Amino acid sequence: MIGYTYKTIALGALLFSGIAAATESECDDAVVKYSQLNANILGTSLPYGRPKSVETKTVVSDSGIFLSAHMTFDTCGQLEKLTERYQEVNERIKLDTRGASQLSRTSSGWEQQYDLTITKTDSDTPVVVQDAKGTTRFTLNREGWIGRSENTLATLEDPKGTVSTTQYHLNKLGKLAFTNTNAGPEKGAKRYTYNANDKLAFLITPTQQDSYIYDANNRLIRFIRFTVYPWNISTTKFICKTWDSRDNCTLVESTETNLGKYGQPSEKFSVLSLTYRYWDEG
Repeated sequence: MIGYTYKTIALGALLFSGIAAATESECDDAVVKYSQLNANILGTSLPYGRPKSVETKTVVSDSGIFLSAHMTFDTCGQLEKLTERYQEVNERIKLDTRGASQLSRTSSGWEQQYDLTITKTDSDTPVVVQDAKGTTRFTLNREGWIGRSENTLATLEDPKGTVSTTQYHLNKLGKLAFTNTNAGPEKGAKRYTYNANDKLAFLITPTQQDSYIYDANNRLIRFIRFTVYPWNISTTKFICKTWDSRDNCTLVESTETNLGKYGQPSEKFSVLSLTYRYWDEG
C-alpha cells in the first residue's frame, strides 16, 4: 500500500476485522503463537471465527476513489494472500488512478508486489504525477515471527529506486514494541503502546499518531489517525457501525479532515463494507 492517501483509505479494510487465532492441534505452535503478531506487522488483523476469506469494498464519496481488497486465510488463521486494487476518476480535477498490490505467502515469509500510478490530465494532456512500483519482502526468523522486511521502491522522484530495511522488536510480553526503518518515505521509528487488556492503544511515529478505541467486548470500534506533513495536517476517523454474528465489523464509516498550508480545511468521507466467509460454513 504505497502513497499516503491510498494507504489511509485502505487502512479500515485491514483493521476492523477482529483479533483471534486458531487453536487447532494440527496447527504449528509457532504459527498459532505468532499469527496475530505477524498479521500486525503485515498491516492487517486476524478476524474472529477463522474465516476462509474477507472481501472489502471502499468508496470515497467526494472523489470517486474505489478500493477493493480480498484476503484469504489458511485453516490455522494465517494470511495466505491479500490483493488490493485502486481506481479513481475525479472529473473536477481530472485525476485518474490505476493501482494494485498483492501480498502473498512464501517459503520464507511474505512478499508484497505493488504498482500504483497516478495520472493527472490538464488541458487534455495526461501527466504522470506518481508512479510507485516495488517489492517488499517480509522474512520470518527462527522463532517464527517476522524479524525484518526489505522494501525496494522506485518513484518518479527516484527512478533508480531506494532499498529500505525495517527491523521489528518485541517487548517482554511478546508484543510488537517498536520498529526502525533506515531509508525511504517511512524512515524512522514506530513505537507501539498497549492498554490494560493487551490491546494496541497507540502507534506513534515522528509524523503520525494512531489511537485505537475498543468497546466492553474488546472490539475495535474507533480508530483515529493524526498526521503532520510539510504541506498538510490530516486527521482521519474510522468508526465501526455494524458487526456480524461472530463480532467481525461489517460496515465502517470514515472522515478525513485536512488542513492545508494556508489553513484551508477540506474533508473526505468514505464507506467501507466487509464480507466474511468462514471455514466451518462449508
